[in-house]
Amino acid sequence: MDAQAQISDWSLFDQTPEKSIAYPDGTQYDHKVRDDLIERCREIVESNPGCMDFRVTQDGTPYRVRCEITQSGRVFFLRKIQSEVSVLSPKMVPKAIIKQLTSPSLLQGGLVLIAGPPGVGKSTTATRTIVSRLSLFGGVAWSIEDPIEAHMEGIHGSRGGRCWQKEVAQGGFPQAMRDVMRCYPAKVPGMLMVGEVRDSETADECIRAATNGLLVIATIHATGIRQTIERMVSLTNDENPGLVRETLAGTLKLIVRQSKMPNRDQIAFQSLWIKSPGSAASAIADGNLNMLGNDLEFQANRIRMGEPVCQ
Repeated sequence: MDAQAQISDWSLFDQTPEKSIAYPDGTQYDHKVRDDLIERCREIVESNPGCMDFRVTQDGTPYRVRCEITQSGRVFFLRKIQSEVSVLSPKMVPKAIIKQLTSPSLLQGGLVLIAGPPGVGKSTTATRTIVSRLSLFGGVAWSIEDPIEAHMEGIHGSRGGRCWQKEVAQGGFPQAMRDVMRCYPAKVPGMLMVGEVRDSETADECIRAATNGLLVIATIHATGIRQTIERMVSLTNDENPGLVRETLAGTLKLIVRQSKMPNRDQIAFQSLWIKSPGSAASAIADGNLNMLGNDLEFQANRIRMGEPVCQ
């Protein structure tokens, strides 16, 4: 296979290109592609002062870019992303998890969190979930991203499911989310994809939108199921944590946690389906997350049997 095709990430040094690093090997890769990418990134940031997150394409391959000023000078951090989005596939996501993500019961709305560390495919799972649900059930979805990573805008499936994509601009994720709330047609299933929950306002807006009947699918950096819940509670602006936990217990429907398998180039999945009322919802409302152990074990066994909890 071409060496370039195996590169997933770049750390590109603007002033000293020869120091640039290609991953996953972590080697200095001398290639015209490297210099072309640096030039494209340089043109964007110099023509758009203050632009730190953007997207570039080289030979048909799209990359998400973050520009940072380091001790070594300006460095562009690139991650290869998918150019087109397809439906969820058992080759990437276990069938039992796909059943949960595409469950008809989620048509009533609620919050779905895709959790995990960087680089485990959270955004891929989220975007494919949107496309899969639009293809199965129709409806309208808005995707709020920074920057837009893969093309989803358009019609999906025979039911006329429509996706719109909005790139975060001034005001950030919360303002972008508020901007699109009046763009959903009445009596049509609505979804909102949020590229990442990373601040209090975004967490508040996700919970508010889910409480109002939208199915909100958001990614979040967290190391486990319990940590995901703790992070959502800690991020919110509400001064009453108890009220936040109660609201979250009634709004949160599913957590899917992704992680890299040790010494293997594969992703492991874990999930928690939250019924309200139910034991998991009660544990969240009471703030006693140690009580989730039985639910996690029971649901993991159901998934191993191919019979996930998803109603």
